[in-house]
Parts: sequence; C-alpha cells; structure tokens
Amino acid sequence: MTKQELIVKFTKTLSEAGFESARFEATQIVEFLLGDGGKITAETERQADELVNRRLDREPLQYILGEWEFYGLPFYVGKGVLIPRPDTETVVETAIKLLKGKQNPTVFDLCAGSGCIGITLAHYTDANVKLFEKSVDALQYIFKNIKLNGVEAEVYECDVL
Repeated sequence: MTKQELIVKFTKTLSEAGFESARFEATQIVEFLLGDGGKITAETERQADELVNRRLDREPLQYILGEWEFYGLPFYVGKGVLIPRPDTETVVETAIKLLKGKQNPTVFDLCAGSGCIGITLAHYTDANVKLFEKSVDALQYIFKNIKLNGVEAEVYECDVL
C-alpha cells in the first residue's frame, strides 16, 4: 500500500463516520507516522489503524498527534491541557501589539495550560514571562514546551484563585 492509498483509505473511514475534515485528519495521521520518507510496513499500517480508531472514538486529533502548532510554533499537547486554537492567536496578536516598544514588560499567563500564550509571547517579545498553573499534568507540558521553543520563562505551581 502506498502513502496516498493509506490516506484515501482513512479519509473514507473518517468521512463515513461524519468527520468534516476527514482528508486533512487522515493526512495528518499518516504524515505523523511516516514523515517525509517513511516506509509503509504492516506495523505502520497497524499503528495507523490504531490512531484512526482513537479518532473514531472522538479523541482530539491534537492529542493523538501529541503536538500542535500555535502562532507558528510547535507545542506538545495532550490530556490535561486545552488545545491551542486559532481564536487564541488573536489574544497573542493583541498582546504583541500592546507590548511593542515597552521596556522590560512582565506578562503573567494565568492558568497557563500548555503555556502556549506565555511561551509565544516570550518567543516574539522581550517580555519577562511568568506562567502560573496548578495542574501537575499541565506543568509537565509547560516545561517541555519551554524547552521545545527555546525560551525563558518562570513557572509557578499554584492556584491563582
């Protein structure tokens, strides 16, 4: 089976299950497993079937892939954190505009989750970023995402309320 045939197979499966973005999701799953030059083996086909079945069980695609892009940066995501969404990018855009020209601004990212807002601001501005999160699960993602994106930020485990 070729890469394209695998995508077509999973597009059909997801489409029949009512997924509106079936081709996109099938492509994402196959690309995740194979990358640019991966070879399709019986094992990769079995793994792909398993991932598609997780999606059929309504697990978010982003959790299945374990990573998602936000404002041009990669972020690890999974159970315990919200998935970065395009509408949240509007918040980041506005913050970048507000921070422009400010000398040593400080940004507090409360209930940071994956850290996508604060980490993105640390990447694109000179802000001193502090991330606050009480979930131990989410904190693991924050630390991994800080490292993944090569930024500096202070992280606090606490309940902001």
